[in-house]
Amino acid sequence: MSEPQETSLYFKPDREYLISDLALDLILSEEEKLSGRATSSPVEEGADISDSIELDPLVLTMTGFITNTPVRDVDDGDTSNRYRDAIHALKEIRLAKLPVTIVATEEVYENMAIEELSIPRNVSLGESAEISLSFRQIVIVKSQTAVMPVSVIEDKQALGNADMGQAGESGSDALGDEETQKSLYEKAMEALQNENDSLDKRLVEYG
Repeated sequence: MSEPQETSLYFKPDREYLISDLALDLILSEEEKLSGRATSSPVEEGADISDSIELDPLVLTMTGFITNTPVRDVDDGDTSNRYRDAIHALKEIRLAKLPVTIVATEEVYENMAIEELSIPRNVSLGESAEISLSFRQIVIVKSQTAVMPVSVIEDKQALGNADMGQAGESGSDALGDEETQKSLYEKAMEALQNENDSLDKRLVEYG
């Protein structure tokens, strides 16, 4: 008769549950939350629908159990203060504000930051701790840079200089050359003089 296989979701002899380097004896509960928001505005037909949906970072809540008398073989040396050391280590992780890796019941979660840490205490726990935690995954993106060839930069500069030159030429064309400007000035002065002479004649006539 074959031996019964371990079927518990929260205790697997061949799997070590970890929060960073801290080993838990058991995971009593675990919940993975994946949320997001879809736009409430109309989306144009043919547009990329994915642009209208925003995904939130993964949130993991779990309750872990750790004791001075571990349920599995551990190489921790003296375990008389094991659960107190674990609580202290979790507080230090929180204060450090650095993301950690979590090995849970089924998945491995990377870049997880502690958002909540709850440590209930009561007489029934004895020399053990039942610790509730909430983590949010930090989304890390990589910026990319592109190298622009020198020839492209020179072409852009040459194009800009050409545009400035054309603008200057257009302004000069609108004003005309020096002789044209002089001719226009003389015509304006002649017209003004003629108007003054005409006015003088009318004054003499009425005088």
